[in-house]
Amino acid sequence: MNFVAHYYIDSHLDNGLFVVGVSTPDLVPVFHPKYRLRSRLVKNALTSPHSEKFSFFAKGVLRHFEADEIFHSAPFFHFENKQLIELIGEYYPDGEVKRAFFVAHILFELVLDRVLVLNDPLVLDAYYKHWENEDLEEVTQMTARLFGESANGFEGYQGYLNRFASRKYLYGFREWDELIYVFRRIMERVGIDGLGYIAGSRFRDLLSAYESLLIPRVPAYIKEMRDKLSHSPLS
Repeated sequence: MNFVAHYYIDSHLDNGLFVVGVSTPDLVPVFHPKYRLRSRLVKNALTSPHSEKFSFFAKGVLRHFEADEIFHSAPFFHFENKQLIELIGEYYPDGEVKRAFFVAHILFELVLDRVLVLNDPLVLDAYYKHWENEDLEEVTQMTARLFGESANGFEGYQGYLNRFASRKYLYGFREWDELIYVFRRIMERVGIDGLGYIAGSRFRDLLSAYESLLIPRVPAYIKEMRDKLSHSPLS
C-alpha cells in the first residue's frame, strides 16, 4: 500500500507518532537505499527501555508491516493485478510495457490512493496535520534508533522529512500529472527503463479506465483490511 491507504485504514487512531511511524518504512529507503526497515529491527528496539513516544512510533512502523502483509496476500490484490495486466495488454498489445506485473502492482497502489483522496477531501488535511504537530528532529532520532545508530548516521533525514511534510505532494494525486510523475520516479528508482509509453495519452486513458473499474470496489477492500487488522495496535 501507499501513504494514503496506510493512513486511511487507521485514520480513527488519533496519534501523530503512530501515523508518522506507519509512513516511515516507505520514507526511509527513498532517503537512502541502504536503510530498509524490517519488523525484527523494530521488535528488537522495543525490548530495550524506551519512552511511550517511542512505543507509539515503533508500533506505527509495525502496523505498516502488518497491513502490507494482509494487503499483498489478499485475493483482491491478486484480482486487481490481474485486471491491470489485462488492461495493459489491451492498451499496449505490442508489449511496450516491460515488467507488467510490477507495473500493475504499483499502479494499483497509486490509483487506490487517488480514489481515497478524491472520495474523502479531508483525509489529507488530517494526515498532514499529524505531521505538522510532531517534532521531526525527535522522529529522526527515533528512526535512527531502530537501526541501532545515532542520529548522526541519519544526517539530512530531518530535512527530508520536512520537505515531505511541507510539500504535501499527495494532494497532487487529484490530477493525473502528479500520479504519473510519482509512478515514473518509482520506475526509475528500481531501474526500469523504456518508459516512453508514460508520456502518451494512451497511458492516461488506461489509468482512467482502470480507475472507473476500481472505484466501486474500494469500500469493500477497506472494510476487509480493517476487519483483518489487529484491533488494538497502540496497546
